[in-house]
Amino acid sequence: MIQTNEEDNKELIQRLCASKHPSIRLWMQHGGFHAGDDTSDEIRHSIGEDEIVKKLLSERDPKGKIDRFPYEKWVGAHWILNLLAELNYPSQDDGLIPLREQVFQWIFSDEVRIKQTPIINGLYRRHASQEGNLLFSLIQLGLDDARVHDLVEILLTCQWPDGGWNCDKNPQAHTSSFIESIYPLRGLIAYQKKFNNPQVAGCIEKGLEFFLQRKLFRKLRDNAIIAPQFMDLTYPHYHIYDILIGLKVMNAAGKINDPRCQAALDMLESKYIFGQGWRIEQKYEQYDPSRHRYSLVRWNEEKSGRANDFLSAQVLIVLNHAGRLMD
Repeated sequence: MIQTNEEDNKELIQRLCASKHPSIRLWMQHGGFHAGDDTSDEIRHSIGEDEIVKKLLSERDPKGKIDRFPYEKWVGAHWILNLLAELNYPSQDDGLIPLREQVFQWIFSDEVRIKQTPIINGLYRRHASQEGNLLFSLIQLGLDDARVHDLVEILLTCQWPDGGWNCDKNPQAHTSSFIESIYPLRGLIAYQKKFNNPQVAGCIEKGLEFFLQRKLFRKLRDNAIIAPQFMDLTYPHYHIYDILIGLKVMNAAGKINDPRCQAALDMLESKYIFGQGWRIEQKYEQYDPSRHRYSLVRWNEEKSGRANDFLSAQVLIVLNHAGRLMD
């Protein structure tokens, strides 16, 4: 259980449930907390008016497109759709269709499907996080059409025998990548909840086992931590792996109470800052338009060392569903 007194726990939850950001309020409501008297639909409707959302959509031209390469980090159409999906932006907004079309044109291009997806030693070397994130985004935003089945077919085809995916072109690579595997898994889980495909169910089960066998962050060989950065909490995740995104996907799959999640949950709890919540320990964005990984939004406005509300809400929901919050 989180090492807080009941009053501290209550104040943190109340603060997040009353957040100025409707996305956080909606997350909390969906996560089992009482976030005011507004209905989910009322909260979701107000998300489009949040200053964060307005910034994310600020670069659209009169035709609704963004004049950037669709995968440009973190401002291309691919990432804007992904961030809107994370924020529970209102579903079925036709104004987002031009962005969807930009991304589809790119991801189904020969450059991506052929040149960037070689078969080496019988294994597809694919940046499957791209299809995974897009699949999740389109279903979450209610923008999916028949082409999402093509995205799923790519993921089914490119899955490695161990249950994950990998883009590593080293012929000796034989184990899937956590980063390239967690996002296909999340996208397929969202797809399966809507379409219920037996083949996809088997693919998901293999993917879940890939992570669970490794307790979400440890090597099979010697139980060592796979990568130190997996312990550093971040938000947004983009296509970054940490124990939080791993636990979020386990939660979405109904696996959060699997015993093999317990070590990651313990680690998550240990990062709690008394009276605050959880802080962003690693960020992957820049605020200079000339820099790689440019972000239109400053997600972490807090002073150094202070907790972040977006991150804290995500952690609380995971811990709540795992039965780890004090009553």
